[in-house]
Amino acid sequence: LPAAEQPQWDDGLIDTLQAVRTSVPWPLALTTHYRELQDAALVARIRDAGVQEVVAMAYIANVDAAATRLAPLLEAVSTAPVGLRIAIAQSIEPTLGADESHHRAGRRAARLRWAQLAQRLQAAPAFAGIVVQSWEHFSRTKE
Repeated sequence: LPAAEQPQWDDGLIDTLQAVRTSVPWPLALTTHYRELQDAALVARIRDAGVQEVVAMAYIANVDAAATRLAPLLEAVSTAPVGLRIAIAQSIEPTLGADESHHRAGRRAARLRWAQLAQRLQAAPAFAGIVVQSWEHFSRTKE
């Protein structure tokens, strides 16, 4: 968003989630950047708006770096009384660099890295697993 509109993001997001929640009876999930989880008040508002799971986009291909950034966020969500589940989205897009995407490493290496990351994050009760941001890109990536 342009800088002038960024202060409106949180309220606009919550208004949208509440409108969706009143319109559909299905479980509600939100995909967003992992930095959104740094704001405990926003995380609570997201849950209060009816979201049960957040898919946090964390395009960090290095397992150690990803675990270092994500573990504290998952721990904070796990210990807060918000009750959200957090899945971590990882990229395998060919257009992103090797520090963000697992594409250049190949499917086998990507699966190994994702398993390692999941193992590092599994202690947090809010952790709901690793998801791939694109099945299409995954299926087209070399083994």
